[in-house]
Amino acid sequence: MRNFVTVREFAAIIRCSESSVWRWTKSGELPVRRFGRSVRIPLDEALQTKTPDVKERALQILASRRIIVNPCLRCLRQTAVKDDMCHDCIKEEFEINERRRLAELEKKRKWWDANGNEWRKRRKEDLTNVG
Repeated sequence: MRNFVTVREFAAIIRCSESSVWRWTKSGELPVRRFGRSVRIPLDEALQTKTPDVKERALQILASRRIIVNPCLRCLRQTAVKDDMCHDCIKEEFEINERRRLAELEKKRKWWDANGNEWRKRRKEDLTNVG
């Protein structure tokens, strides 16, 4: 689950003015999600932003407030996600699992191409011998 904060709340977290946060959102330095007319900032993505000024300031202030920012278990980057992995590692893990699943399906398909007719014949014989 993501933590969304308002512009005012994010400005309070990193101790800067709301106008600075609005400027960063309009320039694309901070990620923004719109829900109707309201604007929310995903906290986990905002803390992983490429802008060093925003990122460093937010991490310092969150650390001083003793809000735990967990490291990712795979890459050891700092993350505010409640999971044990950052967004990039979760995406990579999903892609690995998807490749495994597709390889398993391909393996089954090859088996059916090679052995499917024999299996069907035996199954048909078994059904005819029952009666």
